[in-house]
Amino acid sequence: MEFFGHDFYMLHDVKLIGIDLQSCCRVVIAGHSHKPRNEWIGDVLYFNPGGAGPRHFTLPIMVGRLQVGKCRVTGKIIELPG
Repeated sequence: MEFFGHDFYMLHDVKLIGIDLQSCCRVVIAGHSHKPRNEWIGDVLYFNPGGAGPRHFTLPIMVGRLQVGKCRVTGKIIELPG
């Protein structure tokens, strides 16, 4: 999927990626672990917004926001009261 010239790869579990992401996408969005992640590795942003539903284990309740523009992509993790 592409937004403003940035290629996005979305899947449930980031551990299931079977391709070289550095050459094919700019952002990877996954959520299986419910662990928030907003991390650049090389030129790829790995983003997990966390979980906004019932608490899983001891993880905080969180959501994520991606801002996508022509020149850049930025991610933000937002903790919700709970």
